[in-house]
Amino acid sequence: MLGAASDYFERVYEDRPIDDAALKAIIDGLASTRLSPADSLKLEEAYPLEEMTKAQAACKSNSSPGPDGLPVEFYRATWPATGPILRDVINSIPTEARQPGPLPRNTAHIHLIHKRGERDQLSNKRPISLINADERIISQAHNQRLAPLLESLIGPTQRGFVPNRWIGTNIAEVQCLMDPGLPGSTPVSGMLAVMDFEKAYDRLSHPYLDAVLCAVGLGPKARQWYRATYTNQSASIFLNGWLSATFDILSGVRQGDPLAPSLFVLAIEGFARQIRLRVKGIDIAGLQNVRELLFADDACCALHNLSDLDHLNRAIELYERASASKLSNVKSFLYPLGAFRDRSIAPDLGTWRLSDSQFRYLGIQVGVEIAEDAGWEDVKALTIARIRSIPMYDLPYAAKCSIINIYCYTKILYYSRFLPAPKSVVKEIEEAAMLAIHGRASDGTQRRPKVSRSRLCTPLDHGGFGLIDLPRRLAIDHAKWVFQLRAPDGCFTRHLFDIRIRLQAPNEPTPFTFGTIR
Repeated sequence: MLGAASDYFERVYEDRPIDDAALKAIIDGLASTRLSPADSLKLEEAYPLEEMTKAQAACKSNSSPGPDGLPVEFYRATWPATGPILRDVINSIPTEARQPGPLPRNTAHIHLIHKRGERDQLSNKRPISLINADERIISQAHNQRLAPLLESLIGPTQRGFVPNRWIGTNIAEVQCLMDPGLPGSTPVSGMLAVMDFEKAYDRLSHPYLDAVLCAVGLGPKARQWYRATYTNQSASIFLNGWLSATFDILSGVRQGDPLAPSLFVLAIEGFARQIRLRVKGIDIAGLQNVRELLFADDACCALHNLSDLDHLNRAIELYERASASKLSNVKSFLYPLGAFRDRSIAPDLGTWRLSDSQFRYLGIQVGVEIAEDAGWEDVKALTIARIRSIPMYDLPYAAKCSIINIYCYTKILYYSRFLPAPKSVVKEIEEAAMLAIHGRASDGTQRRPKVSRSRLCTPLDHGGFGLIDLPRRLAIDHAKWVFQLRAPDGCFTRHLFDIRIRLQAPNEPTPFTFGTIR
């Protein structure tokens, strides 16, 4: 099993040839996007100790260490001694890169995280690189400089890892296409292309990424700094407590590296630009044109007609040839909208498959019939199964509450931001949580509570155990939508809020009021 996993991911990370003509076309499409000279010079400056200290503080605590076994906490405890050393190391990287001879490889342990689909398929595993803490601090320092500049380099439809952008805007725009829903609006007509690139982070060509970084105006020192995070790398697969033989990483950016998301959104921006240049998109009355939508590698494209599909296919082919990326024909599909749901178009789709079933987009169920099935039954079943699967018999109350908050309620809170939870669903989930906390009596019912619900939900610093009060928290999150309505792109937010109200109506005896949270 370990050998099969190692062989599979060694093939994933192999160096693949790219097409120079396609690369030039992608780079030419980025011509209007460049850093200002002042911003470019800022990225070239040597790192002072103060920046390294901020980077160290920003790294997550209690995270798994890399191959050297040293956690971030080690550097925090020894920062007066290790901080100046890391500052000198990061500032020496551009000089070392110009020296003749091979440099020692940075190594990582790759842990495989199941995404979705069949668990025994390696293609359904996400490779997360556990890198050494010193490398993590250095990458964090790079990202703290680069991330604030992404807004000027990345188009407005990329909402992944770009500051001041919200994932909910993408979800709102997709649902607007499915269900215009506003008074006097007419259904849109066209198709939504839902794209899935195979191992999008891991297949990315290094020469392609080098060319993109140069095209957007990064100077030579910054490019050397960033290249050091994704070139000259090796890794071993960690599986069931065993490590595979080490193999070279010749493509991609490492998932688990703080700089990797920023580098990836810069890389895929070349593809987004090609869509903007070629595809017309769909106009929604009273809102705006919807075309490409991205959240990192999660990409959708609204297509006005079959001509738009041809243009999208050309953009995909160009990006694949330039970057060594590959669209998954199995996981990508076209969702018909409006009149396209009632006409036969299958012979004109090429390798695309047509699907008119509801689907999950960024974790949220979307589709034309969303009012009839918002996906809450599946969410409830998965949440209750997770609560029941965690052994909590002898744990203290604070630990039980923390486990339920982190591992069980997180999904509920995210999902309910977009689709309101029926009261019956919330009630069943809370009952399962209380059964896990208090334990089961001999007859299978919940034991008599030794601690009241009120104290369980009281914050830790007020003498309680910090359990999230789920009904109250959901009501508060619903109220927060009032403030989202004031956002610059509030037309989409208002529409999604309208969908929420219509979905909530069948489940609520009375309309929502702020008194709900009392």
